[in-house]
Amino acid sequence: AMRIMVLGASGYVGGRLLEKLRHSQWAVPVAAVRPQAADKFRNSNFEVIRYEATDSSSIGTALRNVECVVNCVAGAPAAIDDGARHLFEAAAATPIGRIVHMSSMVVYGGVTGTIDETAPLTLDGDGYAQAKVAAENCASAYSQRGGNVVILRPSCIYGPGSEQWSGRIGKLLRAGRIGDLGRNGDGYCNLIYIDDMIDAIIQAIRRPGIDGQAFNVSNPDVDTWNKYFIDFGRALGATPVRRISAKRLELERTLGAVLLKGIGELCRRLRLGSLDLPPAVTPSLARLWRQEIRLDHRKSGELLAFSLTPAA
Repeated sequence: AMRIMVLGASGYVGGRLLEKLRHSQWAVPVAAVRPQAADKFRNSNFEVIRYEATDSSSIGTALRNVECVVNCVAGAPAAIDDGARHLFEAAAATPIGRIVHMSSMVVYGGVTGTIDETAPLTLDGDGYAQAKVAAENCASAYSQRGGNVVILRPSCIYGPGSEQWSGRIGKLLRAGRIGDLGRNGDGYCNLIYIDDMIDAIIQAIRRPGIDGQAFNVSNPDVDTWNKYFIDFGRALGATPVRRISAKRLELERTLGAVLLKGIGELCRRLRLGSLDLPPAVTPSLARLWRQEIRLDHRKSGELLAFSLTPAA
């Protein structure tokens, strides 16, 4: 069996990948976590390796007994950027069979049109997007030095457990804060179902002859964000799905984030603990809902050849 180490194992994608690998006949999953996240695996049946993401020697030690690494590290920009830099530094000194690096469609920035994997990476996004570009540049440099790496650029990963693209959107719809956004929701909604994403990762682990390549991972059945919101709202019973004016959305974008930040800071100072605050409509989210970008999935469909769940 192939020993596969999952970095970011405590996260959404990493955790789902561990479960899928555990039930396979060909893989032995190894959960690689920072010491502060190790408690999550205290009673699990997974083999756990504790490591420091910003320490190349710590990662190098973890690499010695595995054949493949899947880098699912998420979170703050610094964790993504520094984690990738130290991972590929360690891998250069400790040869590894293959690294599957999870990037994101955000590396394409604010471009429009149908985008394939040859499109240039841009730095016109927020801190998260810039960190993803920096991390992918580390992966590409490692590949150019002869390392075996496959880069995946997923679109918005939705489905059970996806707080960002299912949980958050559902809360906003139930609260009547989003709905039919008119022209502000006419951007293309590029989605990939979580189990399809996991299948794509597994194919990237196992397929020969794809070293050094990058792949867009998205369902080619693309519609608008308005369509997604309306269908999702109906499925939730959050009906009638409201028409949200441009003025109302602008208020959500500018005032909502400020108010939530202020409430969070007040709770911290008063030591009230964390509250279940409603999600904010951030500027980057509002821009995405207008962006007419469509990920070209043909390369993934041909070379990774994983199944796709029909878009709801």
